[in-house]
Amino acid sequence: MKSILVIAFILKILICDNTVYGADTNSSSTPPQEEYYNPHEDEHRLILWKNLFLKVNTLLVETQKLNSNIADMRTHIADIKTQIADMKTHNADVNQKIDDLTKIQQQQGIEIKQIMNHYQGMHNNLSKWTVEASNGSSPLSNSTSNSQLNWTTILRRMDGSVDFYRNWTEYKTGFGNPPDGEFFIGLEKLHQLTTATENIELKIILRDWEGEERYALYDGFQIADEGQNYKITILGDYSGDAGDAMAYHKGKQFSAKDKDNDNDNGSCAQWFKGAWWFDRCYHSHLTGPYKQKKEANNKGIVWKTWKTHEYSLKYAEMLIRPKVKN
Repeated sequence: MKSILVIAFILKILICDNTVYGADTNSSSTPPQEEYYNPHEDEHRLILWKNLFLKVNTLLVETQKLNSNIADMRTHIADIKTQIADMKTHNADVNQKIDDLTKIQQQQGIEIKQIMNHYQGMHNNLSKWTVEASNGSSPLSNSTSNSQLNWTTILRRMDGSVDFYRNWTEYKTGFGNPPDGEFFIGLEKLHQLTTATENIELKIILRDWEGEERYALYDGFQIADEGQNYKITILGDYSGDAGDAMAYHKGKQFSAKDKDNDNDNGSCAQWFKGAWWFDRCYHSHLTGPYKQKKEANNKGIVWKTWKTHEYSLKYAEMLIRPKVKN
């Protein structure tokens, strides 16, 4: 459009120039005169035309540059609009993630508060256990009554109603039928429980197919976080009558059928159909397959220091509580 206007402007100048320098020879109002040729006028006119064309050409070049700059700016503006739209989308995603993380944090805060409330109740009853102990009734007797002893059960095997051959995620979150059935509390909760307060005791209650019951007590117990594969970081001194089958597993990481952290060439979890703090492979294994009758089988519920590898127990329970102060 601008180029057309420039050309029109040039034509107008040409017309005006012709009017000035070329008079109408057919006019009857002016008598014919003798034409006088002046070469300087032609030279002057040529210079004017030359300068005019140079100016027009300069204007055309500048117009093209301006048009190119305008096109570039429009492209740049379009890119900026696209970037703004992308940033809005990204901000929406970030805000959604922040909301999700906030909800998770709030839920974890609720769970931790529940755990702390639970332990506060346990601490409130410690004086009761101390009095009972001083009166001759041992709080560490081979009873499975949690309401009396205020132990927290973290694992129970009793009838084979729950499959314990599970993957890492299930062992992390827990599974089964608490509080009275077969279950495992979950590695993450176990980590939180054993690190929420100092001096956690671990008690393991075992029963064979003949009805005999024994126990193992450890005056310290702590589980690391998932970054360390929930390894046993603390296992205190042993007492009891079942034998110390846990010492072999101190400092070992937890393994499941889909996450092999043991020190064996193969997968202990896959070979023995369970999950545990395996080394090469175990002295104790309370998550093996449940047998419905007495049988010699090392792929079962095993406590080597009492019944050897070839005996699968009828009952097993793991419990924890804050250590009773003497």
